[in-house]
Amino acid sequence: MPSTPSPLNALTPLLQEVIAQGLAFKDSEDVFACRATPHALRDLLLENLPEQPATAQAIWEDISQRLLPYCVNMNSPRFMGFGDTGADPASLVAGVFAVLAQQNLINQSFCSPSGTMAEITVIRWLRELIGYPTVPASEVTSVWEAGGITTYGGTGSNTTAMMLARENTVPGTLTDGVRDPDRFGLVVPRGVGHYSVKSAAAWTGCGTHLIEVDTDHFRYDLTALAQAVKEHTGRLMAVVAYAGDSRTQTIDHLRAVHDTVRTADPSVWLHVDACWGLMAALTPRRHHLDGIDLFDSVTVAPPTKSSTSPTASRHSWYATRPLCVWSPPTPT
Repeated sequence: MPSTPSPLNALTPLLQEVIAQGLAFKDSEDVFACRATPHALRDLLLENLPEQPATAQAIWEDISQRLLPYCVNMNSPRFMGFGDTGADPASLVAGVFAVLAQQNLINQSFCSPSGTMAEITVIRWLRELIGYPTVPASEVTSVWEAGGITTYGGTGSNTTAMMLARENTVPGTLTDGVRDPDRFGLVVPRGVGHYSVKSAAAWTGCGTHLIEVDTDHFRYDLTALAQAVKEHTGRLMAVVAYAGDSRTQTIDHLRAVHDTVRTADPSVWLHVDACWGLMAALTPRRHHLDGIDLFDSVTVAPPTKSSTSPTASRHSWYATRPLCVWSPPTPT
């Protein structure tokens, strides 16, 4: 008997159409095809729950006509909001594959046996790139030997780091809760600290006890940093430094920050947000990250670069989901 065609086969032309329009959108010179006020977009897009079903084709036509023209094209050479999004072919192909493969990393045994190990591999690469140690590959059996975690944003990554810092400050708070919020002070560079760190401290129950330290050319004033750590000895959770902050792209003098904090108080957790700056590790400018391996945790958004991209001259970087890695690796 002839086999019954899969219903998915009927979607092939639509998927091709979506991909073609999506690529045309990213390759446009314009940041926006159309602009509208928030009120106009509200009137255009907010509507009641439809009472009748619609086909996939009809839904896509609606999206392409009403939604896509008003979307921001971060790949446009005129868009300066983020410097790490683009049209790297390998990354785009990987993104399509990830959607189609639909691997759920919640459980290695039956939801994503190969996907979990692939993620561990990437985390190990990043640990090596940073300079963190890794357990021998022959000893890796599960996520507990990874020493890192993938998240869906910088805030999620920094929240993971602040959870680690909290447990380092007062072991057992994960189960017992925070009893004395004033013990969880957080040192950040004034005018440079990203909002996600403050949010992370609040979400982990530590409060928003920010201690802003003056900067010199967007880097910590080391004298002021040492004074702040000494003044708050016993009441600090972490000191946060930046390797490529989102406003100025400045990389702090990481080794100097480490030495200053460790001299003033060896017990304070050191975290570096390298979401933007880690890409320097893949270039001859690796020396700008000197000392990053001395920090207890690092937030990164792994960059990839394609030398074969026909548009590499104007869009060459693409950032995958952020991660948080820490040192030392989780014991086996």
